Amino acid sequence: MDWPELADQHIHFVWVKATEGSRFRDPRFAANWAGAHAAGSSSAPYHVVNMDSPGSDRAEEIVAVPSRTTSSTKSSTPLSGMTERSTSPTPSLPWSASQ
Repeated sequence: MDWPELADQHIHFVWVKATEGSRFRDPRFAANWAGAHAAGSSSAPYHVVNMDSPGSDRAEEIVAVPSRTTSSTKSSTPLSGMTERSTSPTPSLPWSASQ
């Protein structure tokens, strides 16, 4: 992700993929999270919910997300979830919205 380019396009908020199901932690989450904040964008993590495991396992992954952000870049927005049918992880693509 080219974070400075997003800043040049006046993107002020992005959703950053954190986890998917109970087995996948996005390896680029920390870099994307830091990049978004370095570019001046606010961000919130999102979790892709799929039905590959018990809900309690998925919840543990979701709850662990805040511990993977630094105190200076904590999200002021709650973690979001999205549902998908696929059983394989989707590519890591930060979602953005311009103001």
